[in-house]
Amino acid sequence: MDPADRAVRSTHFPNQEAPNSLLPISRLHQELFHHILQLVLSQNRDEYPSPSTPFRYYADLFVLRWVSHGWEHEIANTPRFWTLMSPRLSEPFQDLMWERSGAAALDIQFSSRESPISGVWSEAEKAFLARTMTREIRKLHITVPPGENLDWYVVEYHHPRMKVLWLHGQEQIVCTGPLRIPQLEELHLKYCEIIWDNLQNLRVLSVDVSNGPNLAQLVQILQSSPQLEHLSLTNIYAASDGAAIPLTPIYLPQLSHIAFRFISLEIASGILERIFTSAACRVVGLVWRFEQGSAWSGLFHHAGRICAPQRPEEQTFDPKLQLRGGELYLETDPDRGLYIFNFNDEQTTVRRVAEAARIFFETSKRLPFGTQGSRFRLEFQYPSHVSEGIKIVQELFPDTAELGVACYEGLEGLEVLAEPTIEGGKPVWVLPKLAVLKLRTKEAFDYGGIIAMTIKRTQAATSSPSALSPIALLRLGPGHLHSELIGRLEEAGIAYEREDD
Repeated sequence: MDPADRAVRSTHFPNQEAPNSLLPISRLHQELFHHILQLVLSQNRDEYPSPSTPFRYYADLFVLRWVSHGWEHEIANTPRFWTLMSPRLSEPFQDLMWERSGAAALDIQFSSRESPISGVWSEAEKAFLARTMTREIRKLHITVPPGENLDWYVVEYHHPRMKVLWLHGQEQIVCTGPLRIPQLEELHLKYCEIIWDNLQNLRVLSVDVSNGPNLAQLVQILQSSPQLEHLSLTNIYAASDGAAIPLTPIYLPQLSHIAFRFISLEIASGILERIFTSAACRVVGLVWRFEQGSAWSGLFHHAGRICAPQRPEEQTFDPKLQLRGGELYLETDPDRGLYIFNFNDEQTTVRRVAEAARIFFETSKRLPFGTQGSRFRLEFQYPSHVSEGIKIVQELFPDTAELGVACYEGLEGLEVLAEPTIEGGKPVWVLPKLAVLKLRTKEAFDYGGIIAMTIKRTQAATSSPSALSPIALLRLGPGHLHSELIGRLEEAGIAYEREDD
């Protein structure tokens, strides 16, 4: 064992002795052994990079070396286990990794100790970066201080084997030349602007806090990235240059994840309007600040198209409409939805929500597999919103059989279910097929009125079974439920549950 390796081991494990190499675990097949190690070590290597990542990784690696002499020998002589480099590690240990990694492509984790104070890299850090740039690189995560020029260390080098690149500026940085990384699969940018080249193998694109790209540039990027699987844009408000952008469809058959957070309405709507995704696409979150006076109806239309069920096995919706604390959530199922922040204008909130929901859900259910579901979920802060939410469900999903309503200030809005309207001399009930009602509200709420409404609908269904379904199940959250009320439900043949049952 060389001195540098011995020094590192003695630091972490001063009193340990190697276990018995005759144990069965020491005789695993090499491929299985490598696979086990990759699973164990991946959490501290492939997670979101941080300054402590290399230390945790090599600490785990040295623990695994003590399983047996065979494991120790195999780890020490397998280059792939020694490719994670960082200037924060000691120079003797860096030399050890440099030797043992052989010709394997490196993973570079570069976060400076000096730059937060000085604004530049130290001479040792510059020497480390210059040295590593002479090697093949698979992953590079680099934080760039405001006083440094990234071009000298990254842009001027050709990286034919690089798969993953994280460029994080402590202030806005600009790469003056295109990245020469033809095999790049993941690109993560923060406070960074680059010259976009043809990245045809790109699978993951994440841009955060940037003055660019604008919509025209993003359209160009997406058109040249047909393999894209994950798109994440955060805090981007770059205005277009005014030139017309063609409405050419952008086909991204592998795209399975879209996340927009606090980007301009122009960019969000412009992208959704143009992209056509795979059948398995999941829009887990679309978030931006609401912009007063903007033509935002198109955005809800395009988002509804993308969030709609895309395959025959997804024909049943599990939709949800939620408005709490100025945040609007529209979902077609728990994995796909449209989320908007800053819905804060109290005078027009209900009107905006109603219009947005109608556009979103109407578009979703019009598509080939967007058939009407049997369940709908509503969640609001104020009772005044509940009745409007039920009207939306009645308008778009009149065959709803199960309705969940959560309102944390009361459930008075459910009164719209209590009485029918008279049309052509006949009673017409809201949600006539409703059979399951699940409710949640504040703990001090008295469910007496809700139970009376439920019994009334169930009794009315007895005389008009073709026009109205009885309530078969009532599920109640925290609140007052007296024994006589339970007795009335049982007499009416209505099953009930408490949320804490």
